[in-house]
Amino acid sequence: MSKSTIEIHHSKFSQGTCKLLLKFLNKDNTIPSIQCQEYNISINNQIEHGCIYTIPNSNYILSLWKDIQFHVPYLTNGHLHIPDSYNGTITKYITDVNDKDIFNLIKEKPWMLC
Repeated sequence: MSKSTIEIHHSKFSQGTCKLLLKFLNKDNTIPSIQCQEYNISINNQIEHGCIYTIPNSNYILSLWKDIQFHVPYLTNGHLHIPDSYNGTITKYITDVNDKDIFNLIKEKPWMLC
C-alpha cells in the first residue's frame, strides 16, 4: 500500500509544534511509523506553521486524526491525501466513510430502519 498524508496548519502553531505533537502521537497510538515534515505557508499575508504527517497506509487515518484532535482541539480540519484514492479535506473523507458504513449496514440489515 502507498503512504497517506495528513497536512495541518494553524495560526497558533509555532516552530517546533510539529515535532512536539509527533512525540505525543508516538506515545498515544499503535501506528507503526509516523513521519513528520514541518513547513510554512502564507495565508492573507500571515505566515502560519504547518505539519505534514505521513503514515504507512490509509488504515491509520481515523486513529491519527482522532489523536491530533485530542492534542490540538482548536484544529477543525486538515488536508488528506491517499494516493490514487482521495485528495481533499479530512472531515469530508470521514463523513463519506461514515455514510458508506451506514449505507452498507442498511443494505445488510434493512430491518434496522423499522
